[in-house]
Amino acid sequence: MEQQKVRAPIPLAEGLHDARVLEVGFMTAWLPAIPVIAVAAGLLFIPGWAAARGLRFVGFQAVGLAPVFSTAICGAFGVFYGAVGIRWSPWTFALALVVSAAAAFGLGRIPAIRGIAKPAPPRSASRRVVSVVTALSIAAAALTGGARFVQLFGAPDNIAQVFDNVFHLNAIRYIIESGNASSLTLASFQGQSGLEAVYPAAWHTFAATIVEITGADLQVAENCLNLVVGALAWPLSCVFFVRTVISRHPVAIFAAAILSVGQIAFPFLMTVWGPLFPYALAVSLLPVALGIVAVLVRVSVDKTDSLWKWAIALVVAVGGMGTAHMSSFNALIALAAPLLVLAWWRYRRSVQTWTMRSKRVWVFAIVSVAVPLFVLLSWTKIRPALYENWGPTARSGAAIGEVLTNSTMHEAPAWIISILAISGVVAGLREKKHRWMIASYAIASGLYVVDAAWSKGFWRDFLTGTWYQDTYRLAALLPVLVTPLAALGALLLWRQGLAVVLPRIERQPRVRKAIPVALAALAVAVSFFATALGPVGEYVERSKPVYSLDENSAILSKQELALVKRLPKTVPDGAKIADNPWNGSSWAYAFGSRDVLTPHLFAGPDIERSLISRRLKFTPSDPAVCEALRSENVNYVLDFGNRYLLNLPASTDYPGVTDIGDRPGFQEVDSEGTSAKLYKITACG
Repeated sequence: MEQQKVRAPIPLAEGLHDARVLEVGFMTAWLPAIPVIAVAAGLLFIPGWAAARGLRFVGFQAVGLAPVFSTAICGAFGVFYGAVGIRWSPWTFALALVVSAAAAFGLGRIPAIRGIAKPAPPRSASRRVVSVVTALSIAAAALTGGARFVQLFGAPDNIAQVFDNVFHLNAIRYIIESGNASSLTLASFQGQSGLEAVYPAAWHTFAATIVEITGADLQVAENCLNLVVGALAWPLSCVFFVRTVISRHPVAIFAAAILSVGQIAFPFLMTVWGPLFPYALAVSLLPVALGIVAVLVRVSVDKTDSLWKWAIALVVAVGGMGTAHMSSFNALIALAAPLLVLAWWRYRRSVQTWTMRSKRVWVFAIVSVAVPLFVLLSWTKIRPALYENWGPTARSGAAIGEVLTNSTMHEAPAWIISILAISGVVAGLREKKHRWMIASYAIASGLYVVDAAWSKGFWRDFLTGTWYQDTYRLAALLPVLVTPLAALGALLLWRQGLAVVLPRIERQPRVRKAIPVALAALAVAVSFFATALGPVGEYVERSKPVYSLDENSAILSKQELALVKRLPKTVPDGAKIADNPWNGSSWAYAFGSRDVLTPHLFAGPDIERSLISRRLKFTPSDPAVCEALRSENVNYVLDFGNRYLLNLPASTDYPGVTDIGDRPGFQEVDSEGTSAKLYKITACG
């Protein structure tokens, strides 16, 4: 690390004044974004909550299922509208909400799904406490996590200057302009077709809808959506899992909520690495889907509910996660594998009492063969093509140590969360119903260790190819199990603490009543140290340059952005701009609403595009070049110079549209600073 410059100490009064000025400026910058955040939360919760209520889910169940249901509605209707030619808009999203809620209400009236009608139990004091603690815990997690995201983003209009965001922002613009939000065709704006055009569109559709409702800039909608996903939907999902599977004890609920935002691996790592925003949405929903499977296998807290409606909820959840990011399906299979084995084992024991003539025996035999075949087919087919750009990052022992200390990808250990998670493993071993979680945690850990430590080859690709053999993505799966295990560990320590302390003060009623309050205060303090003062703060502070918008930004500088935003005035609608995507000029589509020749860094092969990109500057009047320009409808060139996001060989594949200068055949139309220039191509008449 670079040594920090020595700075003279600031007088206390002056330092406080500077801090107040920074705080006021910081809050002023984010005040206009509050309505955008509210809209993002509304889109992510209201449609799904209405559908969940229609299926007869009540109370916190409906709230917990809301994000994954909303994502499913967004993704499914995006595909449907794209297939039948209906334009996606806030109004058609509202129509999707109404149709989904009505369909759910209709299903909820079916007796098998509705279940046996039971009188509502009286709302006891303990139930009210659980409800209040749940709300306060999620609010505390949202504030804590939201503050970290605000710290990371800096300002709501800053841009994630990282590789994949070139695609994400342009994809949002594509949905807004084309009205096509289908996951089957999202990548078509890059010139892809068929299976290559398939890309999960739910996250981009949410962002596009936020832009259309609020009129916010694309990056503001993007940042606000990611804040809601990471600081609200993710803690809510973790609390849903804990309340559904482990316990409704206030300590477990509070621990799950607050510790969920105290880990680097998720949700913060995915907003920096990549950035993998759609994947982050899918992972944030994964605890809910895993909790639903646990209900169906009957290892949940409440075993009296109708299984049919939970089965429908699982189908919807899988659809939601799949249209957020397709790798989530195999992630669910991997983490739910112990539950599937448990369910199989239970039925296998009952099969011994059946006769061979029983249909149930044959159904069991068929399922025993069909399910593993389906899992194998999914594992080998629902994945990208072989991608081995990322090799191992650690030795096996070091990778195991990273898992145990929650320091994946060589980050600082999260000691408090690690101690609580290990305590949770101990508690899980004691309670038979929780052992499957330990097995799931072992699977997630094993996948990470394989990818972090094994050499490239068949087995590494077979086991982790679903995630591009990308260790960062596998690190993000660990908090899905670490968080509930830490909550279980916190509950174990709480109960042991009470067991030790209470007998010693049996004859002191006043002190006895104060002990739970004191322990609760201790739990809050420990959680504060685990989150606010844990390794997340240092990671976020170190990662802030990723979202900086200045003259040294990795993709787009302030000068370049200013020029791009003037494109609607300088370039006619319908004209296309030649660009080098590695220097940021492809964001002319996202921020300038003008088509570009190469919208992404890894654009598909195209002869005419390649000809223009390589030869335009050198032979602008060549008949072949002019014919390619006419065929592609290219009339302009956006030249942002030769400062590239990454100095990879692919960045040099565009010499014909880079550093044009005063060459003949080009007329300068607009410029900003010394490196951002827009030219009109005049060589072909």
